[in-house]
Amino acid sequence: MLNGEILVIKSIIFDLDGTIVNFNINYETVGSEVRQFLSRKGLASSVFSNKEDIFDTLRKVQIYMTNNGEEEHKIAKVMENAFSILSSSEMEAARVTRLIPGALETLKGLKRKGLKLGIFTIKNES
Repeated sequence: MLNGEILVIKSIIFDLDGTIVNFNINYETVGSEVRQFLSRKGLASSVFSNKEDIFDTLRKVQIYMTNNGEEEHKIAKVMENAFSILSSSEMEAARVTRLIPGALETLKGLKRKGLKLGIFTIKNES
């Protein structure tokens, strides 16, 4: 109850990774592949760190390139290629991803109760 009113739940939104599935991707390996790509593109390794996640790295690279007068289409191409590496790894991991035990039964039970179900994920932010 909220302020004397009955709260009626009509839908539930789930996070995907760690809630519905265990997404088996090694982000350290993917991050290393992306950093190698960025180095081949001539970006100084001082722009990125092995300790930050790939999305933080790409934000920093984009800011660095912008601040150094790089043309927008060149920045966009670097970002597109970097996200392509990430996307390819995520698609490969998706092929071997499995449902968390009990997830399917839970989803079916909630659906039988007439609830609308949705999934939210930040995988592949591109």
